[in-house]
Amino acid sequence: MTDYRDQRLRRRSDEGTGSGPWAWGRLLVAVGARSVLAAVVALALWGALPALIGWQPTTVVTGSMMPRIAVGDVAVAAPAAPEAVVPGRIALFDDPDHAGRLRLHRVVDVDEQGLLVTRGDANPADDSSHVDPATVHGVGVLRVPAVGLPVVWFHEGRLGLLALVGAAVAALLALSALDRDLVGDDEDDDEDEDEGPRRAVEAPTAGRGLTDLPVLVRAAVGTAVLAVVVGLLVTAAAPAHAAYSAAAGTTGGFTSAGYYSCSSAPVADDPYLYWKLDETSGTTLADSSGNNRRATIQTSGFSSVAAGCGTGRALSLGSSSYASQSGGAVRGFQTFTVETWFRTTTWTGGRMVGFGSTETGTSGDFDRHIYMANNGTLVFGVYPNRVETIRSPRSYNDGAWHHVAATLSSAGMRLFVDGSLVASSSSATTAEVYDGRWRIGRDNLAGWGPSTPMTYGFTGSLDDVAVYDHALSPAQVAGHSASRS
Repeated sequence: MTDYRDQRLRRRSDEGTGSGPWAWGRLLVAVGARSVLAAVVALALWGALPALIGWQPTTVVTGSMMPRIAVGDVAVAAPAAPEAVVPGRIALFDDPDHAGRLRLHRVVDVDEQGLLVTRGDANPADDSSHVDPATVHGVGVLRVPAVGLPVVWFHEGRLGLLALVGAAVAALLALSALDRDLVGDDEDDDEDEDEGPRRAVEAPTAGRGLTDLPVLVRAAVGTAVLAVVVGLLVTAAAPAHAAYSAAAGTTGGFTSAGYYSCSSAPVADDPYLYWKLDETSGTTLADSSGNNRRATIQTSGFSSVAAGCGTGRALSLGSSSYASQSGGAVRGFQTFTVETWFRTTTWTGGRMVGFGSTETGTSGDFDRHIYMANNGTLVFGVYPNRVETIRSPRSYNDGAWHHVAATLSSAGMRLFVDGSLVASSSSATTAEVYDGRWRIGRDNLAGWGPSTPMTYGFTGSLDDVAVYDHALSPAQVAGHSASRS
């Protein structure tokens, strides 16, 4: 009997499955892979299970609560009585500036009307709109770090990163199976020691039955991982964009911007359209706002260049190049924000972005535009039955990337460059009333006064063009500009 056991041990050693450095290495790798998978499952459950008791988990997609709460964290809010929502607590509440959305900020004070004064920890000022305590959903009680990053990537359309996560999970599952033929042999040996050579023929069958068990366990673990991820997406992804996309609120500037990406910054503030301009071929410019308001390149002269903000691409334009919003004409907004990144060394100016009455050719009605004058200064113009413009005091045709944004609202016209207000006027609070389309590049600029450039088309590069049907606050604009840092 002893000779039979020794023979089995020698055979297993020769096969490299039961002993030796290779077997120990496989065992350690498999245990490590299972440990990582178990940690992922634990974190996902930690973030998702509170929903079963009425708490609200959701994924943070902006960084206005840094450093305590980062992009990709899952934050959990628990229902709380009004008297528990006191200064110092982080609260989840209906966004007072965007109907149907939520915001997660810290309560810093209570005003004389009993409304809550809130602020993001990373923001330089209080939110301008105060909060009715009756709109508070709960207070923050739990943070699960980083587990919601796939949700953020999904909303940003970063499918490559999602594919890498899937590949990593698949690799971990495969590595966790490296030791499957090392499990169960000791039990076989104990049985063989009792039964001896009589089981010599049966041993392989019994061994397979025992070593199949870990495979089933791993399949169950893999299924559990997928189920938890899907459950987390159901409980966290749906409110993620709504719940935290306005986390910057009306004062969305950030003291630190590395966590606030170029692509998440516009999406966070609910754009009407958002053309990232990452295309390297074709004539269609995708809309990353989720509203499917694409643009069509109407002329030649475009080429793809390195991005001005983020890791994607940008478009280089010639003086006759332009692209226009696809689909039917829409009524021009009376309150709006338009922004883009740009780079140029031109001395002939040109129109970067604006609104025009035609999809192709030269528009008969045209305003709500940002253009560069011949000397490199930037001009924002609207036409409320008269030409109204504001102009930057300095030039920006220096070959560097810059961020420009313009807003029109009841407060008037504002022009921001690189996050700072450079020009404003209260003389115009409306624009011309007509139907048209948003366009980038060349369009009509006739009759716009001394600032009218030599060429109507912009020679240079544009990146991340976004339009909003509301006026961004100065702090929000500053946050968008700082996202490149």
